[in-house]
Amino acid sequence: MANGIQTELIDAEKKHNVIGLTLLGALLFLRFPFLVTAEILFTNEIQISFWVYIIFTSGTYILTAFLIWWERERLKAYWIDLATAITFLCQNFYFIVGGLLFWKMKRSHAWFPTPPGRVWRWGLIGMILAIGVNLLLMTLNLFPQQSRGNDRPDLFFLAFAFFIQTTNAAVWEEPLFRGFLWGYLRQARWPNMVIWIFQALLFTTGHIYYLKDEALFPWFVRMFLPSLIIGLIAWRAKSIFASMLTHGMFNASGDMLLHMGSLSEAIGVCWSAIMILVILLILVWILEIMIHRKSINNQMT
Repeated sequence: MANGIQTELIDAEKKHNVIGLTLLGALLFLRFPFLVTAEILFTNEIQISFWVYIIFTSGTYILTAFLIWWERERLKAYWIDLATAITFLCQNFYFIVGGLLFWKMKRSHAWFPTPPGRVWRWGLIGMILAIGVNLLLMTLNLFPQQSRGNDRPDLFFLAFAFFIQTTNAAVWEEPLFRGFLWGYLRQARWPNMVIWIFQALLFTTGHIYYLKDEALFPWFVRMFLPSLIIGLIAWRAKSIFASMLTHGMFNASGDMLLHMGSLSEAIGVCWSAIMILVILLILVWILEIMIHRKSINNQMT
């Protein structure tokens, strides 16, 4: 009797994993054969590119939402928590799908794990590194040449662009590359160090269509280095919310440096943002120390 129950549990676990891996495979299909090929073949076809974007984003969001619900009992293994879910919900075009995910989670008597205590610390570190790396890449002339607008860059633009990128690009990519892919590979007993390098290479390959306008070496450095940093932040924080913040700042600060007003003004805004983030990081560290000391005092009394 006991052996029969154990066999049923093993079979159920296998079926669960097969469906989860199928959903992960569908997400990877949308990213690689579909999006990458379409971006290469239909660059100048505006109408086709529009529909490719719609299919990719809607399909990715829906599949990710379903995979989150499917793995609702072990989301911590994929570094998905409540902060991640709220960021996922803030995606403005597919808000209804995000709302349905929260409703289904409640109906299933499951809920998102509490974010780790270190998530804000690593999120802030990631954002600081993102701006710093973009400044370095710009100094080394590794960004492609882009046309500049007449609008002057400022902190308001950076903050707005950061929100848009965090709730768009980061939503499409972080649950896939740093969340479920990393989690499934870890369950397959891959070492975290190997996964870290692999996800960075895969993420870089997922942007291979930029090679149409860039030389190989600048493109590789510009994609591989940020993906290493984003992956490291997720790994250290044990939350893809921190990597979503990092990803959003990489894209937002890079966009500002490439397109807004004069380069010198954009660089000045970047340094101002770094100073603000450093101050916030210091305050977060002080708060963490105070909470830690209070916890020790409570244990002693």
